[in-house]
Amino acid sequence: MPNAVPMQGARGLPQPQAMNPGLPSVGGLSAGQPLQLSLAPELQAAARSAHRHLLDDGTALYLLAFDTAQFDPGAFAAMAIARPDSIARSVRKRQAEFLFGRLAARLALQEVLGPAQAQADIAIGATRAPCWPAGSLGSISHCEDYAAAIAMAAGTRHGVGIDLERPITPAARAALLSIAIDADEAARLAKAADAQWPQDLLLTALFSAKESLFKAAYSAVGRYFDFSAARLCGIDLARQCLHLRLTETLCAQFVAGQVCEVGFARLPPDLVLTHYAW
Repeated sequence: MPNAVPMQGARGLPQPQAMNPGLPSVGGLSAGQPLQLSLAPELQAAARSAHRHLLDDGTALYLLAFDTAQFDPGAFAAMAIARPDSIARSVRKRQAEFLFGRLAARLALQEVLGPAQAQADIAIGATRAPCWPAGSLGSISHCEDYAAAIAMAAGTRHGVGIDLERPITPAARAALLSIAIDADEAARLAKAADAQWPQDLLLTALFSAKESLFKAAYSAVGRYFDFSAARLCGIDLARQCLHLRLTETLCAQFVAGQVCEVGFARLPPDLVLTHYAW
């Protein structure tokens, strides 16, 4: 990461530089502000870039890019990020995405809880979901050598989910249509597609939107549910919002017929992001 400054003390939280006001908004997501992070030497070779984006409601989203080949597992201790046994036994890629995901979450939590409380560990829960510190809720997503996180104060929302995806390839389209998107949904996307959002990008966005909805709703639903539980019923390209109608009652807060609006956006260099909060 260019110009990264060695951190002062093992538990020092990376400090982002000041945001520039008035950033242009792109599809409900501000253009990313580059950050300079103060990192331990063990992490500097693997860290490629860091950006802070704003959702249309002002919530900050942190996106970190990293190089798995340069990742040093010693960065866990150097950055004072707990490494669960299941992660310690995993391959280098999984360890890298876990650490950078937790690092992105720390940055997001700093805005919600302050620097001291943002240092709290985010453990892996019984259902593999992150356990957020008291007073907060959030979501983490990984895609190849990228990790993103968002955090909110508890009480402002009940749940939030984000998801990062690479655009699907033509070769992967059939598999996606067989497991996550039905023919009617695909036809709606084909009709709505334009030069900025061609069909395969919209297919990616819809798949990702269902993932974000699942993450946000899981704490209330308490069980896994299928992609068919939410079907596309509308597309607003101007607002970059997908409307998903629930086909079944999942819990008291998510009932059949309810429409959930999931935001979507493109992130450079070639990522699709979706986000949903309720």
